[in-house]
Amino acid sequence: MRTREALPRAWADTQNNLAVNYADRIRGKRADNLEKAIAAYEAALTVFTREAPPQLWATAQNNLAIAYSDRIRGDRADNLEKAIATYEAALTVRTREALPRDWAGTQHNLGLAYWDRIRGDRADNLEKAIAASKAALTVFTREALPRDHLRSGRLLGQVLLEKHDWRAASTIYGGARAAFGLLFGQGLEEDEARHLIAEAGSLFAEAAYASAQTGDHQTALALLAEGRARLLAVALRQQSLEFTTIERARLDALKLEIRGLSVETQKQGAERFQALERITALRREQETLIVAAEGRRTPAGGIMALVRSILPEGGAMVTPILTKVGGKLVIVTGADGNAVITVLDLPDLTTEALNVLLRRWFSAYEVQYLPLKEQEQRIGEWLGAIRGLGPSLWDLLGGTLHKALVDHGVKPGARLLWLPAGALGLLPLGLAQGPDGQHLGDIYEISATPSLEAHAAAAQQLAPAPAPSLAAAINPTGDIPKLALPFTEVEGALVASHFGQLPRVVLDKSNATPRIVLAALKGKTYWHISSHGQFDWENARQSGLLMKGDGQAVETLTVGTLLDNEGSLGRPRLVTLSACETGLYDTRRNPEEFVGLPATFMQLGATGVLATLWQVDDLATALLMARFYELHLGKAMAPASALKAAQAWLRDATKAELVAYAKQAAATAKLPHDKLAQLEGALSSRRRAGETRFALVDKAVAIANAVRAMLAQDDSATARPFAHPIYWGGFVYTGL
Repeated sequence: MRTREALPRAWADTQNNLAVNYADRIRGKRADNLEKAIAAYEAALTVFTREAPPQLWATAQNNLAIAYSDRIRGDRADNLEKAIATYEAALTVRTREALPRDWAGTQHNLGLAYWDRIRGDRADNLEKAIAASKAALTVFTREALPRDHLRSGRLLGQVLLEKHDWRAASTIYGGARAAFGLLFGQGLEEDEARHLIAEAGSLFAEAAYASAQTGDHQTALALLAEGRARLLAVALRQQSLEFTTIERARLDALKLEIRGLSVETQKQGAERFQALERITALRREQETLIVAAEGRRTPAGGIMALVRSILPEGGAMVTPILTKVGGKLVIVTGADGNAVITVLDLPDLTTEALNVLLRRWFSAYEVQYLPLKEQEQRIGEWLGAIRGLGPSLWDLLGGTLHKALVDHGVKPGARLLWLPAGALGLLPLGLAQGPDGQHLGDIYEISATPSLEAHAAAAQQLAPAPAPSLAAAINPTGDIPKLALPFTEVEGALVASHFGQLPRVVLDKSNATPRIVLAALKGKTYWHISSHGQFDWENARQSGLLMKGDGQAVETLTVGTLLDNEGSLGRPRLVTLSACETGLYDTRRNPEEFVGLPATFMQLGATGVLATLWQVDDLATALLMARFYELHLGKAMAPASALKAAQAWLRDATKAELVAYAKQAAATAKLPHDKLAQLEGALSSRRRAGETRFALVDKAVAIANAVRAMLAQDDSATARPFAHPIYWGGFVYTGL
């Protein structure tokens, strides 16, 4: 038995291993695991000493310090002081001469601890963080250890950003970006690439902020464009590099040799240093090839040429920069054939300010997932959060944006091309509401895009415009009572009527399996899916749309499945995702990657995607979609314009107007009498079958509407049943 008394060294080794496992443990509470890790490390250190064995002692000290830095329990300031002291102890053994890579790793960790430090003079802590990070970078060079260089370079850049040393930060961020590019250019597998992007985090936004602070607005814009949706851009082949046959063969050989030598760098002694020297030389050669290819790829005019090619005529392109130290709003407008960049300072638009807003938002958002009884008690929280979001977005950036657009002569009705930063894309910009009650989406036509390259690809795809043809999947889960969406069948008939004799395939609950839906989509220019959507926050590739399965089972047409079928589905003009939460994307691990359905369909070649940001009502959605297609196909309005008009129409329409519209649309669509009666009855009485989620929403909204109607002495026929933004505000358009 390994006891401290009988076998102290073996016991200490076991304690050390146990600590490592607890620190990495996935199951159980993180706070408990860290406490157990700390206890085990401290137990091991009762045997390990600085004299014997020194390396194990130093490693345990370094790891104990990491655990204290991450510790959830106890006083945060105390934990950081213990971490700093323990890192400095480790550095008495981990020296640059004896253990250079270990020394650099501990220096990086020490720099991070000083940056986080609560006690002491802030300026002094920042200087110590800078010194430690710079020390780490003397070993973590871009060529030899690019991943470590990226990590330490980004840390140093963040500290310099807080010091307001913009030029020094720009230089450091330049090296970190070069390391990122070197790693990203090695042909990583998708999972590896996503992990690398997660490590880079907000590197490009921070670099853009530093450039903007120096007055170099064009570089700031280029950095923002470079950092957005890189995996999507590569898939669209806008950032793929063109090499000669000889260059491609050499590049492939370099990648293979670098991968093979990476194993050797884990060894000690001469073999490790020889491997590092060889890798450094190979990466320099690789970088030379990449730089040459990038030079051939870059169009004349660079970033400004790309911006001019997609800038909406008479409109503007808008993208925010968010960092811990402040925010910016980058606005590009046209004047005399030129693109003019304006950068506005928004000191309150920080990542923390956005996180505070999002925490409030998602706290109310979760009401949608509660059992019906709890929903009934708390549905007002969710309705109130949606109403409150408009003024919050206006205060955060909408008001500043609107004023700047007016100052630049951008007229009402003009198109805004919106490139959201990270989680800002989870909130509908068009809902931003000023003191006069007007929404930003009422003033301007807003279309989002995950990246400039994606938008340029969509513009290329749009010319010439494809002939309309329809593939639709309507109420695929209709055989399952809890998942049936009765008004989607009305929606499907109304949408299909706009295609007349044009090619169309409409699938339903009898046959809309993922396999059959994929087959139906091929070659069609309009894809309309009216179903349930689901977003997986843990694995965005598993997000998707619910389809028919075997019997009472359901299957999901996932993001991953769609990406796996890239190249075989064709390039649709429009994808309409008439389902819940289809516009959400991953904000936890790769916030700038926009991994979700809209970006996925754009990767597949779609010119535009209509999606939703929360759970939507099937009756309101059926009417919105009918009006949208009527305006888009019947009156030749661009999709973003048609959506803007359809949302305003649904919001402002009275019961009497909606009933009249339903009768007219039903006649055009040759809707069966029972479906018309169902639609007319629901609009007249607003009754729902059973206690569904939106029966509760309707009830809460009806109470509020009744109070307003009583005060205004409105007749029920003139009431506006869909005035609340829960019914129309969550629809967003991405693309052209």
